[in-house]
Amino acid sequence: RRHTRYISVTGVQTCALPIYTLLVAAGGHPYGPNEERGVYRSTDGGKTFTRVLGGGPDIGAYDVVFDPTNSKIVYASTWDARDGAWENGKFEGTDAGIFKSADGGRMWKKLTNGLPPMTQAALAVAPSRPQRLMAAVHTPQGTQFYQSENAGEAWTLLKTDERPTQRIAMGDLGDIQYDRSEEHTSE
Repeated sequence: RRHTRYISVTGVQTCALPIYTLLVAAGGHPYGPNEERGVYRSTDGGKTFTRVLGGGPDIGAYDVVFDPTNSKIVYASTWDARDGAWENGKFEGTDAGIFKSADGGRMWKKLTNGLPPMTQAALAVAPSRPQRLMAAVHTPQGTQFYQSENAGEAWTLLKTDERPTQRIAMGDLGDIQYDRSEEHTSE
């Protein structure tokens, strides 16, 4: 009986873990604090869930992404924001983060090397080179794009772009993905 109000479509992932295991990113209520925010794990096909990553009533989960070659390696991102009940009203903190699990989502480590304090992050793992990650990170100063070449242990700033923070296109950060046809040329 959970009342998250919002579950990220990109945040529901199944993998090659035991057949009935899945992870869900629960964003929570968009207009107020919600204790049900976080990443939840089920080992019985979704009958029951246990919160495995959460930061309190203001920190919701945004993404859950697996390493395509090792499903025990999972990345998750959180967001520290909510909309106001009025037009263009919003609350944004800087306690969001990018996290990594090496055991299928049981335990999580916050990845911070090279990353700024953030409001929200969206993630992608390169399918043919899973140690390469991309993150779109929203900060109070704007949106910044980061890349990691070592599975999230260190991040390099690639570009700053204010357009996503102006709620153009998909609103906040949208969904980032690697283009499989271009990936082999970006060594």
